[in-house]
Formats: sequence, structure tokens, C-alpha cells
Amino acid sequence: MHLILDWSYSFQVFTSLSLKMLLLHCSKMLTQLEKVLAKKRLSQSLTVWGALCNINKGNPFHMEIVVDSWPDFSTVICRRIKKEGEHSNSKWLNGCSLFATDMDNLKKLLQKEDVLFWDRPFNLDGVPLPLYKVIRDAASCRNVTCELYPGVYDTLLIDDPSILPDMPEERIKSLSLTSLNTSHAELINSIWSFGGTDDVVVYLRELLDYFPG
Repeated sequence: MHLILDWSYSFQVFTSLSLKMLLLHCSKMLTQLEKVLAKKRLSQSLTVWGALCNINKGNPFHMEIVVDSWPDFSTVICRRIKKEGEHSNSKWLNGCSLFATDMDNLKKLLQKEDVLFWDRPFNLDGVPLPLYKVIRDAASCRNVTCELYPGVYDTLLIDDPSILPDMPEERIKSLSLTSLNTSHAELINSIWSFGGTDDVVVYLRELLDYFPG
């Protein structure tokens, strides 16, 4: 789905953005959050969990994590770090992901808090349908247009990979693998259904630069 549009502890464990939302700084908390989501909520929080893994491995995309409370939480938002003087109009570079278990609490947070950057276009990845109406209503209150790209995504979790069948030898031999680098960004942009703009080229170059091959 695409949306068009300090008080801190001495050890900076987290920063309170308001009376509600908390910006996590502590690496131990971020690691703990990754483990909790993986163990209890992986299928529902996959996009947030994936972004959190990148944060805990050097944070190449300059993201940050916001929660409604700690250590017990019902809402987790992963968003791009907003730098002073920076104002990108690329929804690809302003990507966010969201996980929530309490719809009423999420509704109140989005209506009252600036936890999402409503002053610029941004992309919310993999939003479950129950969350879409809450986000749409919050955007409407700010006269922000929501553009929905519907799709069905199923998460398959296999505890024992040994049960998977082996790939036929002839199929393996027929596969041809190659690698990609930043020089391929414009080619991918020209054939990708979501491509076609300079913003996407910048986004693809960033992906290929951080995750070559």
C-alpha cells in the first residue's frame, strides 16, 4: 500500500516521542524485539521483522524502530530516519513497515501521533487488510491520499526442512544463475512493473549496493 502524501533517558535506552510512542535506541532491546517477533509473531510481522534484522546488522537503510510501549507492546513501526533538511519525495526511499495487534490502540496512535511522516510520500509494505482501513482513516483525517496495491501474500513456515522433496537433478542442471550489481539498476527499472521512474533507479541502486549478487 502506498500513501501519497526530548525527553530521553540518560543512557538513551529509548526516547519518548510523546506520551505514547517510544523510539528504541538500545541494541539489546532491538535484538530482544527481533527474537520476540520471530518466536511469537513472525507470520504477522514479517516485513517489520525483516527490516529489524537489517537494523541489527549495521542498519544499511538508515531505519529506526518505534513502539507504543516497552517491554509489552502492541504496535511496532519501522521507518526511515528523518534527517534535518532532507525531504525526499520518493515513496520507495521513504519505505515503512507496520505491525499491530490492537486495532483500537493503533487508530488512536495514528490519529494523535506523528509516528508516520505524513508530509511526504511513503510506502507501507505488506499491510494486512485489517490494518488498511485504520491507516486509510488516519490518512483521510490529514487529507492524505491512499493508493492501494492489492495482493495476496502467504507466509509458509517449515520447522523441519528435511521434509521438503529434493529438486530433480535435470532441473538443477537447467538453472542458470548470475549476479547483479548497481550497473543493472536501469535495466531492472525498465522491465519491472513498478519501475519507470528515476526514484526507482535510486532505490534499486541502494538495494544492489547494500545487497550485491
